[in-house]
Amino acid sequence: MTTSRKTNRDHAKKKQRPMVEDQVIAEQLERLLTPAITNQENYYRKLGLRERILNLPLMMAAVLTLLWR
Repeated sequence: MTTSRKTNRDHAKKKQRPMVEDQVIAEQLERLLTPAITNQENYYRKLGLRERILNLPLMMAAVLTLLWR
């Protein structure tokens, strides 16, 4: 009694490709977020919080990149 196993061929063909970046949307996000991030950085400095290795702009960029993709 041999039963043949069905193979999942979906794993063999990767269909993920880098998305084309829309320059207009990227510029609009930058214009919108840069002042907010700068204000937040100034507020942290005013509170006397120390600088981190992954500072706020880098963390924001990472999160937005994940959400964008």
